[in-house]
Amino acid sequence: MNMRSLVFMTLMLFVGISSADQLLINDYWAGFRTPADYFVDERDGFSGSYRLSDDGVLISIYHDRGEQYNPMFSAAYAISACREYSSTNDQQYLKAMTAQLDKLVAVATTRKLESDFIVWEYDFDIESYGLKAPWVSGLAQGRIAAEFICAFDVTKDVKYREFASSAIRAFSIDMDKGGVATKTPYGIYFEEIAKPGFRSTKVLNGHVSALQAVWLWAQVSRDPEFATLAKAGIDAVRADLAHYDAGFLSWYDQDMTLKARHIAPRMDYNNLHVTQLAWLYHVDKDPAFLDYALRFSGYEHPRLNFTASYSTNAKTNGPEKLGFFGYSNYWSSSVFPVSLDIDLGGMRNISGLHLWGYTEKASPKDFDILVSDDGKQYRLHHKVRGNQDKLYYGSFSPVTSRYVKTVIFSDNGNNNVAFREFLMSEGIRKLKQFQVEYE
Repeated sequence: MNMRSLVFMTLMLFVGISSADQLLINDYWAGFRTPADYFVDERDGFSGSYRLSDDGVLISIYHDRGEQYNPMFSAAYAISACREYSSTNDQQYLKAMTAQLDKLVAVATTRKLESDFIVWEYDFDIESYGLKAPWVSGLAQGRIAAEFICAFDVTKDVKYREFASSAIRAFSIDMDKGGVATKTPYGIYFEEIAKPGFRSTKVLNGHVSALQAVWLWAQVSRDPEFATLAKAGIDAVRADLAHYDAGFLSWYDQDMTLKARHIAPRMDYNNLHVTQLAWLYHVDKDPAFLDYALRFSGYEHPRLNFTASYSTNAKTNGPEKLGFFGYSNYWSSSVFPVSLDIDLGGMRNISGLHLWGYTEKASPKDFDILVSDDGKQYRLHHKVRGNQDKLYYGSFSPVTSRYVKTVIFSDNGNNNVAFREFLMSEGIRKLKQFQVEYE
């Protein structure tokens, strides 16, 4: 057993925790990166990179808005330092942890209801959801509460336990009252983005990450209120598992108010969903969680083989980028006409096409669909003219074929057609009602 797997065994002294639950607790702590990993350039696709301020506080360096303090990332860094201090007793990690905790305490906001609770407000807007600052995050609340639990365990300083308790309280408070909870007929969601008067988005990874902190607190405090709350969080996901299944990847959330619904990119949030559903299975023992974990895991392995007659940059944006990888992954061509070929791996009955353009101008405008049984002799099956949709769904008369060739004649003014994914509708749920966008 390595040193990282030895940490936090002292939590067993907190209360009588079962050995099975203790293993889950140890796995939770082991899931955080090491402190040194934060300073590997471009390690984090969301934030980009990090640095430490003069007083040792972690600062995030975003691609789009420069340097900014993010309490969730600071808390995650503190957990990493706390874990290393627990296993090595090296004072540098205690110092790093304390610097983050002092900052978190300094910027916390107290909200008052029947009893006080604390939250951490974010001061930037989230354009993809139309959310204006300030707002709070159940995901951040959970990460911060977990760090206070960790700090209490290694220092035995009661103030950290009190901060953990006050932070955890936000999960029992409705979003419209300043907390992060949304009640459903089947359970409770802990909202990743929350603000009184804002709609419920039910971001899956944010909810389960927050749920893990609630479950952790229920284990170490043995407070029946939070054991019940954790069960309500589990029940909410159980009831909605099918709502997160897009049939080819998992949905990022349940926000159906926007024109474009968010998808969980492959090798990214979809993979995180797999891990989180496996955790839910271990905690709850419901085989439905394991079933969906395996189903979403299967989506990590695209079955279509793409080739293109030309790519603007075959090294960085070739046809292998057509895989729902999100962010800046896409295929493009500045040459027209250009053909994109798909081998379906066998004779398949197809009846529609899904195209996700990189931008509206880069989406294909005029294109033909040709089909072939042998990959040599193609016949024209469908024409599209004048498409202006970034997110295109089109149906055509069903046809049985193995090979599909799409010949693109023009885009919508970008002079470089580009899109993230190309899917045939056979065996894939139609997406006409809720189209797809990336985080």
